[in-house]
Amino acid sequence: MRPILNRQSALRAPLNDILCTEANVRLLRALAATAAPMSPSRLAEATGLHLSGVARALATLEETGIVEFVGAGSRRPATLRRAHPLASAIDALFVAERARYDRIVERLRDATRALVPPPAAVWLEGPVVDGSDRREDALVIGVLGTARDLDSVTLALQDALDDVVLEQDLNLEVRGRTLADLSAASPGELQSLANVIPLLGAPPLAIVRGRESRPASRARAVAERRLTHAELDARALAVARAIAERLTTDPSLVEQARAYVTSRLALASAGEQHELREWERILRTRSLPNLRRFLVDGGERATRLRQTMPFLAVLSAEEREGLAEAARGETSEASGKRVGREAARKR
Repeated sequence: MRPILNRQSALRAPLNDILCTEANVRLLRALAATAAPMSPSRLAEATGLHLSGVARALATLEETGIVEFVGAGSRRPATLRRAHPLASAIDALFVAERARYDRIVERLRDATRALVPPPAAVWLEGPVVDGSDRREDALVIGVLGTARDLDSVTLALQDALDDVVLEQDLNLEVRGRTLADLSAASPGELQSLANVIPLLGAPPLAIVRGRESRPASRARAVAERRLTHAELDARALAVARAIAERLTTDPSLVEQARAYVTSRLALASAGEQHELREWERILRTRSLPNLRRFLVDGGERATRLRQTMPFLAVLSAEEREGLAEAARGETSEASGKRVGREAARKR
């Protein structure tokens, strides 16, 4: 973003200064949540900011009049100045922010309770659990079910959540697993499931606790099998990156892809229909920025769906060949760099 050259009136637009940085917003969120003054060290702990960052942001906020210090000294506690004319509106903003999250989680719980047949467990996993998620990260829902019912249950859950995805512009991903999948999970995957938000039933590790770990030989086989797909995944990512770039200038590709998916559904096999329905939902419910982020997302679902991107079907043969050629060049360059690094390590 380029620097803003023309300044707006501080009297007419005070929120420019009050909410001008993430540090300011974090401090205001913490101060609005309590009536008691908070020391700089408590604010640093509550906001994840360094003490020096807290001091700088508090100084700015005091100048705007929205924050005031209590007592004397360099480590004076601060509080939201409730007498400020914008204090109640800012407080209401953070109340609405918390209510939005609570409403999303409650909608997820309602949808999981209504599933038939009911899965063994449903939970939230990934960075949203510890609050480290970024705007582009998927909100991942884990589902534990039987091999017979898992596909239909995950599809039903996605259908039930279409409205909330569209309403909240969520990047939602449903990951179905069986007990066999959990038993065969790698240590890294099990570690990622150690901290979840249960929506239905027990947490996944509580379910698999006490089960025998899989043999090391099976772990090696799974790793080797994944490695054989690395180049294919890299090429699909390169093509997806080019399509995401193309969407910035030609958003009509989305409707063209939706039309293709609709026509193809009537002819596709059961397995292909499952993929097509996922794409239909993605194309229908996601905003253009959200869709572009999903195309290049590193998650398991995005990686899988990149192998069946409907955009390729609506491009001309010449356009497809151009994308494929660019993908081959990008992956060859990446492979060359990797080989060079390995050779350097051996030397």
